[in-house]
Amino acid sequence: MTQINYKTDRKLIALVEDWWNENFDYPPNVGLRVDQVDTCKEMIINGLGYGIVPDLIVDDDPSIYKKTLKNPDGEPIIRKTWMYYDQDSVSVNTIGAFLRYIHSIDVKRL
Repeated sequence: MTQINYKTDRKLIALVEDWWNENFDYPPNVGLRVDQVDTCKEMIINGLGYGIVPDLIVDDDPSIYKKTLKNPDGEPIIRKTWMYYDQDSVSVNTIGAFLRYIHSIDVKRL
């Protein structure tokens, strides 16, 4: 099956490459490369191949088969994500509202 790759940060690429190399003795069959993870998702939905993408990208679509990547100990691979901002920017209405929204998300449920 063809793997669909998308542009992302180097750390995520390394995480996926490490997982692949721990589980397979051959390179992935990368047939498509796209700019956006959303484009990758649409190609998966349309049966053009598979992609290794964050949960948040595919959790809302029941038509996509999902499998959690696990480390050699059988634990799910979880990537920590950080948000940096200037404390003074909280007083800007839109930024403050966005930060309140982010703080309200139950990330453990995601």
